[in-house]
Amino acid sequence: MGGMFRFPRRQRFKFSLRTLFVVVTLLTAICGYLGWQAHIVRHRQYLLERFVRPRNRLASIEINPFTWREVPDSWIRTAMGDYAVSSWYVDRSISDSDFEAIKDVFPEAIVRRIVFSPDAPMVFERRDGDTVAVEESDMFPFEQKERRRLAEGEALDEVFLLASSSSSDFLADPARLSDPRELIVVAIKGETGTLRSALDFGKQRLEQRLSAEKVRAIRQFFKTSGADSLPRLESKRTIHGREQVIVHGTIYVYLHLTPQAGARVWINNPPTKDDKDYPPDDPLRKYSSLVKFISYLGKVVN
Repeated sequence: MGGMFRFPRRQRFKFSLRTLFVVVTLLTAICGYLGWQAHIVRHRQYLLERFVRPRNRLASIEINPFTWREVPDSWIRTAMGDYAVSSWYVDRSISDSDFEAIKDVFPEAIVRRIVFSPDAPMVFERRDGDTVAVEESDMFPFEQKERRRLAEGEALDEVFLLASSSSSDFLADPARLSDPRELIVVAIKGETGTLRSALDFGKQRLEQRLSAEKVRAIRQFFKTSGADSLPRLESKRTIHGREQVIVHGTIYVYLHLTPQAGARVWINNPPTKDDKDYPPDDPLRKYSSLVKFISYLGKVVN
């Protein structure tokens, strides 16, 4: 019938064999790439699980989310449960192949070898704006001793330590600080503690029990002073707009240890009370307050 309306025939989707090959190739590349990223994530998690453990560990890490910007395609790995690691501190006993594997699989991290005691707390120090781990080999004997005490089962909550030596003695022989002029140790367990001091190169030794009231006062001071976050105080500093090097005075080492971690502050010639080069509100006065407080504790006997 000439007047009958006919619906147009529906056209099927058509594509060439070349298009099929392109699509398959793209899907294969995408799946392969995602599979490779998943492999990297699994390898990273394997290394973390192998070396970074609560007990008997051979490494410690620092996590900094801002380091992801240095790693390409980080959002893909983040979606897979990965995260950025800014620093690895591995024990010297780790093999060269494992050390290189960590460096390869964690390109965003700074990887360093240190002497790593499995149960002893890691000790960190602020230097030039960075927080770095202090190697046990770089610690003085009195620091190593207190650090190992916490690892060997002494149920202490925290330890505060201050050691000092004259700048001239230290510059002449850095090992002189191994036998400090003054060594003051406050060991706290629960609500009470013990104070040990060795003055005048150990010629005067004192030990006393600390009451709960004194322990509370000590903890309150360190909590409000922010001593653990103080950066390393070097001998070179700017005074009245001029860069100067302070070579005469006293060098101190402050150490705060807990079973989990530790903080160390190197203090080179803090301002004295009558030092007019530093106004009362100068940030360097914080070092003076820290040294004065611990030194006072070491010379007071109940």
